[in-house]
Amino acid sequence: MSQHQLAKLKNRLAAWREKNPLRKWRKKHDWTQAEAANFTDLSTQSIRNFESGGFAPNDASLEAMSALLGLTTEQLKEVWKRWTNKRPKQSM
Repeated sequence: MSQHQLAKLKNRLAAWREKNPLRKWRKKHDWTQAEAANFTDLSTQSIRNFESGGFAPNDASLEAMSALLGLTTEQLKEVWKRWTNKRPKQSM
């Protein structure tokens, strides 16, 4: 992959991360990752990992986050699935 292609992929990934449902809610309400972690009883590192797409939340984490976002767990699962399915792919 060329430097140009790599830069484009990084930009697409950054734009995708900005659309993370948890991150969007947090930014809209001017909350830090630590505040979201405290409310959900998750670690700040977990919030960071979920927002970056590094890790997918398990059912217990989705349940905790759904209360924060004002969604049912099933609604959040669907929203999360749609977001992860839009993750930019590395083209060869």
